[in-house]
Amino acid sequence: HTHTHAQICPSVHTATPMRPLAFLLCAGALTASCADPPLPNATQYKSGLRYRGVNFSGFEFGAGYVSLYPTVADAYQFGLAGMNAARIPFSWDDVQPLPGGALRSDYITSVASLAQELAGKGWFVLLDLHSYMRYNGTVATASQLQDIWARLTAPNASHPNSTLHSVASAYPDLVALDVMNEPHTMSSRAMVANYNAAIAAIRQNGLKNMVFVEGNGWSGLHSWTSPQPPDNLPNSQVLLPPSLQDPAQNVVYNVHQYLDPDSSGTHPDCIAADTVAAAVSWAAFVAWLQEHKVRAFLSEFNGADNAPCRASLQQLLTLVASAAYTPERGYGFLGFTAWSAGHAWGQKYMLGLNPGDQASVLLPAVFLPFLTPQCAGFVLGFNNSVPHMASGYSLQAHDASWAHKATLLTNSEAAAPPRLACVPSALGPSVGLALYDQHGKQFTCPGTYTAATKVVDLSTCS
Repeated sequence: HTHTHAQICPSVHTATPMRPLAFLLCAGALTASCADPPLPNATQYKSGLRYRGVNFSGFEFGAGYVSLYPTVADAYQFGLAGMNAARIPFSWDDVQPLPGGALRSDYITSVASLAQELAGKGWFVLLDLHSYMRYNGTVATASQLQDIWARLTAPNASHPNSTLHSVASAYPDLVALDVMNEPHTMSSRAMVANYNAAIAAIRQNGLKNMVFVEGNGWSGLHSWTSPQPPDNLPNSQVLLPPSLQDPAQNVVYNVHQYLDPDSSGTHPDCIAADTVAAAVSWAAFVAWLQEHKVRAFLSEFNGADNAPCRASLQQLLTLVASAAYTPERGYGFLGFTAWSAGHAWGQKYMLGLNPGDQASVLLPAVFLPFLTPQCAGFVLGFNNSVPHMASGYSLQAHDASWAHKATLLTNSEAAAPPRLACVPSALGPSVGLALYDQHGKQFTCPGTYTAATKVVDLSTCS
């Protein structure tokens, strides 16, 4: 497995230019204009899966690419769609440039600051050391992993965000530590020894937050109970006490599952929806969770944007939701974070979930049924650029009489539009749509649109 890796501001007859890689949703009454709002407080789910979100990529691309670092602006669309969880991958080689050396302060401060902002709004934040159990290209040792996590979680009262201790201690129930992303092609016994050393370092620094552990063999859900080379031990065996040791007894098992035929996330085709449960060894994994009364999390998954993949993704999410953790049950999934968002991906990444991604309508088409949007009306998704609009345009929704209108989307550049919009409740349960170019020429979109529409093809507006 490898991967290379507004409030819709409804406005009345007013077009506010909007960055093509950020959109804003606003629920509530129509207003004359609006500026970029702060990130809303996260949706809290009282039943079912507690945490529903995405990965925010960028830090793992390297410390030299500051402009690619994810920001709170990347989270607007997802928070307003009803997501409340963010996995934040970052690179070991970049956070600790020299073996056994100090942390790179500007890099870790950026990671910690983003985590602080998200957790402060009620988001669940999973901080992911995204390095495949490798450091400087070689398999990490227990002493190396212990050293990096001792440094990452060390308290520093004078410079709180120079490590992860401050945000983790401030939000013990919202910030979790993903000790290592996707170990692979290494001894499973050595992997467990590494985890034990890292967890001991975290606990010695006074943190009792959840620690997430991933399995050998890229942490595949489908292969969790299968022997992993070279020592042919399954993750389901080696990652349990007494082999795995956590003094705080607060471990979560973190699995990944891409839905292309080889589970790599690199191909545009997906397995059939009716084969998903068998292909991912669902029954065996859930039986293991139940037997040992443990918690799981699906922190990477996705598929390309096509009908078979959408169906298979919906089936996978349906399975995960059916096995949601509850204290009464004592086992199950806490939630999911899909791969991947963050403006670093641009607009053409096959698994991209950002607004403006030309390859993706997965957020409105697949994820919205599993979310509760922060929208007083209903949410529509848009899956196409506007080829006949050379530059600026605006998209308006209107009621049947055209007496009430609201601007849903605006764009001052020749770019793909944002992906989601909140249709204000003041317009009623059914609306018409019309596009206007920079000269005010109208292009009417066919038919009417309701909450059941989900996705609108803007190229049909004429």
